[in-house]
Amino acid sequence: MPPDPASLATQLAPLVAAYCRRPAVRHELGLAEGTSLEATVLAADALYLTYLVHTPDGRRWVARLSTGSPLGLSSSKQIAYEARALRFLEPFHIAPQLCYVDATLYHLPYGFLVMEYLPGELLNAQNPAHLQQAARLLARLHSIPIPADSAFIRNDRPLSAIVEQAAGFLAAYTASSVAQTEITQLLSTVLRAARASLVNEPRFHPFALVHTDLQAWTWIVAPPRLALPSIPGVLSISSTHPALRLIGWSKPVLDDPTADLCSFLAPTMTRLSPNHSVTAAQQEALLTSYLALRPELDTADLRDRFATRMRFVYLHAFTQCAATLALPSSGSATATNDVTLSVTANYLDPVWMRSLFGDWIEV
Repeated sequence: MPPDPASLATQLAPLVAAYCRRPAVRHELGLAEGTSLEATVLAADALYLTYLVHTPDGRRWVARLSTGSPLGLSSSKQIAYEARALRFLEPFHIAPQLCYVDATLYHLPYGFLVMEYLPGELLNAQNPAHLQQAARLLARLHSIPIPADSAFIRNDRPLSAIVEQAAGFLAAYTASSVAQTEITQLLSTVLRAARASLVNEPRFHPFALVHTDLQAWTWIVAPPRLALPSIPGVLSISSTHPALRLIGWSKPVLDDPTADLCSFLAPTMTRLSPNHSVTAAQQEALLTSYLALRPELDTADLRDRFATRMRFVYLHAFTQCAATLALPSSGSATATNDVTLSVTANYLDPVWMRSLFGDWIEV
């Protein structure tokens, strides 16, 4: 069995530090020959090993090794895809700046990149200023013009894709020794209802680059900054509120903006983090702010797409959670720990699940 992600990350840390001392990398980081630097593990999961690369004088960067891919790509193609996204977003000051990328797998066993380290705190959804800036950042991201020849993956039928992925998650859970009959039956009922609704699947027209994985840790809040130069057609960034940036660009795709709005506001996401818990009133406030910043959109149409997509987001969240709970019993090497398993088990609350799915649950 291969080492778990945390052990692998620790094992590869010296190799990452040594690689960053290579002349080509040092040049891009602005480091003189002989500069001492270290690599400390920041995070590790089945897809990425993330490190803080730092020097004794306090300079810092973030390095990532792609050990897997949320998009089904090879390690080299996955890291190249993320690097492409960071390059594309650089003029808009939404994401970290890319410093270096190596997708050859010649010197390292996995795709590798180094990017800017963003100091700051995590977003607190209970802070109105943070929520207001989140709405502005998403509106800015979604207003960026996408070239016709863009290499970003298009998600033309997102609801169908969610259903197929949820079916795989549920199958893994059902086949495991931890499966509970009530949870299995409830999720099977919801999955059937979701499939049935696809007969009249609404056509989501991909017209925006979306992050797709907005969690509490993906938002970095920095102090207020001077206004950036305006870019025609792209919403400006305010200089009077905390500045937000987004990290975790492993799977940006072309999709409807509701992909990010649902990802950020879904109670299935916010329940996992106290600081990211969004009330119904806060959800409405953010949606209202977002729509006010994008007057070119049909308000009623976007709200309808938001409501339609949200139940599919719930389905994905619960089935993925169930599959995570099943991993230890399958013998898979994962980063799952006792705390994660405890949170996951409490997350699969049948009463709460029924309250979210409405008429998808057979009474």
